[in-house]
Amino acid sequence: MIVGSLGKIVFMVSSKYIKTIDELKGVDSVNYAEHQIIGNKPKLQFLNVNLQTLTFKIRLSAFHNVNPLAAYKELNDYMKKGEPVRFIMGTRSKGKFVITNLNHDHKKFSAIGTVSVLEAEVSIKEYN
Repeated sequence: MIVGSLGKIVFMVSSKYIKTIDELKGVDSVNYAEHQIIGNKPKLQFLNVNLQTLTFKIRLSAFHNVNPLAAYKELNDYMKKGEPVRFIMGTRSKGKFVITNLNHDHKKFSAIGTVSVLEAEVSIKEYN
């Protein structure tokens, strides 16, 4: 079952394959200008809505038929190119985003030293 995608990276779950996201968190915010008033409290003026940022975790495991380093490289390539990609969850597009940050943790290694489980935290920002 396909759960979503980020560009050409498909998030999918089946009995033989798992590559999906976890702990999706978002930040929505706005900007205000603060105007100083002599002898009184400042006045706020609404300026605009900021771009949305989202963060999620992804567990890439060879035990679930995913090559952890190759899957991580796909994410890293998108980030380094600054390429805006469509982010889809379920059947709904969230719009275009760019990857702004990747944190990775090599959790397990095989007997010959290759990474068998890698956990990544991906931060994406709305592209407007």
